[in-house]
Amino acid sequence: PYTLTAAASSALPVTFAVVSGPATLTGNQLTLTGAGTVVVRATQAGGSGFLAAPAVERPLTVAKATLTVRADNQTATAGSPLPALTLSYAGFIGADTPAALATPPTASTTAKSTSKGGLYPITLKGGVDESYTFVLQSGTLTLRSFGGAYQALLRAPGTGRPVGKVELTVADALTATGKLFLAAEATVPTLRLTFARGAGESAAATTSVVVGARTYALDLALTLEGELAASLERGGTLLGEATDGVKDFVNPTKTLAWAGAHTVVLGAPAAPEPSDPAAAGFATAAIDAKGALKLAGRLADGATLTAAAVAGADGAYRVFTQPY
Repeated sequence: PYTLTAAASSALPVTFAVVSGPATLTGNQLTLTGAGTVVVRATQAGGSGFLAAPAVERPLTVAKATLTVRADNQTATAGSPLPALTLSYAGFIGADTPAALATPPTASTTAKSTSKGGLYPITLKGGVDESYTFVLQSGTLTLRSFGGAYQALLRAPGTGRPVGKVELTVADALTATGKLFLAAEATVPTLRLTFARGAGESAAATTSVVVGARTYALDLALTLEGELAASLERGGTLLGEATDGVKDFVNPTKTLAWAGAHTVVLGAPAAPEPSDPAAAGFATAAIDAKGALKLAGRLADGATLTAAAVAGADGAYRVFTQPY
C-alpha cells in the first residue's frame, strides 16, 4: 500500500476517499488493485472556528504490471503419452496467483505421442488481464528415443587392440540395421535385429553373425542417453567389447570449428604384435561441414590406407580400417 499525506492551513485533520478506479483505502493507506486511473478525494470538514476546506481530487494513473510467463521445459520418451504442459510466472502483485488472471496464456507443442525423438518447441499464446502485460517465453519438449545412428569400436580384452567396429541405425520402434566390421574377416556382414525394451531406460539385443564357417555372437545394449555397449564372442570366448559407443554426431546449422584439412600422425600400437609396423605412419584428414571425415595415408611399412567415419556425439572419431 501507499501512504497518502495532505495538510490544511487550519492544521485540522484531512480524510481521504477513493472516488473511482481500482484501489481500496484504509485510513490513509491506498492499495492498488489493478491498472487504470484512480481518483482520490481529500476533504477537511472544518471545526474549531474553521470552515470546511474545498475538497481536492487528484488522479493517479496506474500502469499494468509486467508478468513474465515461461513454458516449463519437459522431457518424455517417444511413443509414450506427452506430459502436461505447465507454466511458470514471475511478477505477480501482492497475493495474486494464476487463478486471478482473466484469461491466462495457453501452451502448445507440435509434438505428438507418435512423434520421433528430438527437440520440439513449446510455445505460448494469448493472455488477457486488466492488471498485467504479458511477456511470453517459449520452452522445449525433449522426446528421448533409442532411435538414431550409433557406432562402437570393439577392443580386445587385456590389450585394448581394435578388433572390429559396429555401425548401427536404430528406428524408434527398436528395429535396427547395420554392419559389423571385423579385423579377422574380409567380408562385412550386415546386421538386422530388434531390440527389447528393458525395465529401465535401456534396450538390449543379441544376434548371431555368420561369416563363412564361423559364427559370432554379438550382444548390444542401448540407453536413452545415446550410449551403446557391445560385446563379441566366438565359441564362448570374448573377442572384443565396447563400453563407450555413442550416437553419431548430429551437425547443427552452423560451420563446425574442426572442419577442414588436418595432418594425422599414426603412432605405433600400444601392444604391438610381430606383424605390426615398427614405426609411425601419417595421413591427411579432410572433415566436411557435416562432420564427415575422410582419411588417406601410409603406414611406416609403405602400406596405404583409406577410411571414412563420422564423429560420435562426444566429438570423437572411431575409425576402423584394414590396410592389409
